[in-house]
Amino acid sequence: MPAPFVSVSLLSGDFTSLGETIARLNESVADSLHIDIIDGRFAPVFGLGYPLIQTVQSLSKKPMEFHLMVQDPRPHLSLCRDLGAQSITVHAEHVPQLYGVLADIKGLGCTAGVALSPHTSLSVIEEAIHYANRVLLVSVNPGWGGQKMLPQTERRIKQLKALIDASKLSVDIEIDGGVNLSNARQLCRVGACRLVAGAVVAKAPDPLSVLSELKNVNRGRAIR
Repeated sequence: MPAPFVSVSLLSGDFTSLGETIARLNESVADSLHIDIIDGRFAPVFGLGYPLIQTVQSLSKKPMEFHLMVQDPRPHLSLCRDLGAQSITVHAEHVPQLYGVLADIKGLGCTAGVALSPHTSLSVIEEAIHYANRVLLVSVNPGWGGQKMLPQTERRIKQLKALIDASKLSVDIEIDGGVNLSNARQLCRVGACRLVAGAVVAKAPDPLSVLSELKNVNRGRAIR
């Protein structure tokens, strides 16, 4: 299996040393930074604010993917692009005109993703996946970093992979929440090819070593 695409979430990080964190990530094997924008209504917490994201943009050498956990993503799309988003993912639960929003994202020059919370049926996106570049499965209760991955995640990946294959589509499966060195290889085996790494990196004594292990997880490297 090829190496997974690894995106580092800043939500679990220490913002008092943001500059040092970004500098380390710039020299790491991470493929991108994962930017969570949470409006306090979709989930009862707030994610990264736009002034902070501007700072990240000014310091980062990595591409940025934006994950919008908001009830109305349309007003955010152009701003995300202007802040350096190369990809934007929106939640199917709160987008009544999902096809149009995905088209708008692509029209801004970004790749488009559609996300599902862990208790949302995959049937919600059976048609929308034809317009998406990726599907992001949230594998914890949305909003908080450091949670343990929910047990239904592997089953949902298999079901989504079967749906994508049956439709003969080239759509990536991304997993966000509870990814660690113990489950990453199995997630890839059942169909995921993109992993969002949050607390597993932010709380590690040697974050760069953890990132290297995640990137090499399909090559039989050590698993913790």
